[in-house]
Amino acid sequence: MTYKEQKNKAITPDKYILYGEEAFLIEDFVNFIRKKLNPAFSEFNFITISQETTDYLDAISKIESVPMMDVQKVIYFPEFMTRNTAKNLWSKKEMEQFVQRVENLSKDTWLIMKIAPEDRKNTIYKALEKICQCLDLKKLTDRELYSYIQYQLNQKKAPLSETMIKQFIEQSGYLGKLSNKTLYDVNSDLDKVVSFLLQKKEIDEHILEQLMSPSDSGTIFDLENHILNGNTKEALRLYQILKLQNKNPEFQLSLLGILSKKIAVYMKSSYLLNQGYSQSKIAKELNVKPFYLTKALSLKKRYSYQESLTILNELNNMDYRYKIGEIPIYMLGELIILTVSKSKQKH
Repeated sequence: MTYKEQKNKAITPDKYILYGEEAFLIEDFVNFIRKKLNPAFSEFNFITISQETTDYLDAISKIESVPMMDVQKVIYFPEFMTRNTAKNLWSKKEMEQFVQRVENLSKDTWLIMKIAPEDRKNTIYKALEKICQCLDLKKLTDRELYSYIQYQLNQKKAPLSETMIKQFIEQSGYLGKLSNKTLYDVNSDLDKVVSFLLQKKEIDEHILEQLMSPSDSGTIFDLENHILNGNTKEALRLYQILKLQNKNPEFQLSLLGILSKKIAVYMKSSYLLNQGYSQSKIAKELNVKPFYLTKALSLKKRYSYQESLTILNELNNMDYRYKIGEIPIYMLGELIILTVSKSKQKH
């Protein structure tokens, strides 16, 4: 069954297990189900639960709650754990009881559980597998990718010829056997192509190659990604290039501001998630775009909350020391990179 067929089949509330390598499709399916809620009350009826911060009884209370001003609600586990680990507050007995609750789930409730490979090997998972719809959201095939790109371009009124779409697919690197590219990467490249087409109306193979080729120079946002991913060597290399190219003699302050904001949003949003806020409500509360919030929350894979607080304090201290003349501007960039990118990676 294709992904489109799976979505078309999701008409009334049901129970879903999501897994697979295409993170974009997983997020897309969750958003697709969420849109079935009454928009005016979706913040109250889309409930995210983490076993890392929510104990079993509290979770059951949320699952069995009555939808607010709607006929349905969505319960979403972005990382459902079936094993007893240090970060799972649920006992094995509670997880066994949860299976029974799922089997008798109210007909007004959509249940979505994203489950990692290591949690799909035990008896708890096998019991859930029998009573849930299981969606293995793999990467798209070449035909599916072609149709997806063609549809996206047509929706944005920026069509490409069959030949150009095939060249786009080849240059994207998405279909390679060892490729770690996802539809997030494809969409990023598509945005560049669409932006060009809307201005120039036509494109040839040479321009397409230039648009999709990784830039040797990069941007301050590429530098931000290298720093936050711990790629210290590449971050320092790109920083030296940007320092030579940048017309703003104090662009290091822009980098300081970008990193401080991203880490601050990660910390605030983590706290609000633990308070039961939905991601859409957090985005409004913090006045950031949903995509930006998703990127900020991804920092959890690298930094603990306490480590983020330490880094943020160090960045604020750098800003203060620069303003009083203790740190010269030519040293600020390297200090920022070494402080953030060389922090101990979270395991």
